[in-house]
Amino acid sequence: MRALFRIIGIVLLVIVLGLVGLVIFGALDAYAFGGPEGLYTNRYRSSWGEHGAHVVMPPGNHLPGSLPAVVMIHEWWGMDQETVKKAEILAGHGFLVVVPDALLGRSAATVPGALLLALSTPLRSIHQAVDGAFDYAANHPLTDPQRVGIIGFCFGGRQAMQFGMRDPRPAALVTAYGSSLATENIGRLGENGPVLGIFGEDDRSIPLEEVGAFQTILEQSGVDTTITVYGGVGHAFIKTEGINRPGTVQQAWNQIVEFLSLHLIRRSSGGMVNHG
Repeated sequence: MRALFRIIGIVLLVIVLGLVGLVIFGALDAYAFGGPEGLYTNRYRSSWGEHGAHVVMPPGNHLPGSLPAVVMIHEWWGMDQETVKKAEILAGHGFLVVVPDALLGRSAATVPGALLLALSTPLRSIHQAVDGAFDYAANHPLTDPQRVGIIGFCFGGRQAMQFGMRDPRPAALVTAYGSSLATENIGRLGENGPVLGIFGEDDRSIPLEEVGAFQTILEQSGVDTTITVYGGVGHAFIKTEGINRPGTVQQAWNQIVEFLSLHLIRRSSGGMVNHG
């Protein structure tokens, strides 16, 4: 019996040491090796304080109040080169794109680090960063405040959806595999514009049943809703390396661009879609 207890004790010790090691490894990744400040091109203020953002202008010269804008929220890794590249590609389609640093100066390259960031960053601070970014985009001198949308990927998809639940201003909203989908109370989601949801059929973190319930409550609430589940892909499948290659990634990205173009670029200041 003593031998059994000794074995159990050793196993528990190994598990505890493993967990401690993961926490230390995650902390080193998330907090010891710098953050995304090098990607900042602009700064803005919210009730929390000052935030960094990467802002991309569309090509050409623009009159004041003429541009549609999109707030783009990064994945749980924090602001990174992948999100910046997405923003630059999207801006090429005619949008002013604002990428806020929703994790307040930190980023991660590993799952333990990203998980630690997501769990340790106060939700209120994240919301204030996103709210401030939308204010910045809507109040930019070149932006038409009636044509501002929001999009997020993974962690960012959830934050984009939560922003739409508490703020009616988005003229278009895209959640790309955002988890914790609203299936009971959608708040103000879709109040001022349509909602597009992009998901992967093989995504183990977001069950298809939850996606279906999300679509049902939006439709029952009268929200202009498009939900697309792409087959053969899992979570976080939209990467810039696949945008220019025929396949599922390109199809999903093109759907996002067409959706935002329809509801932001071709939308007049009065809120109507201009098909001319």
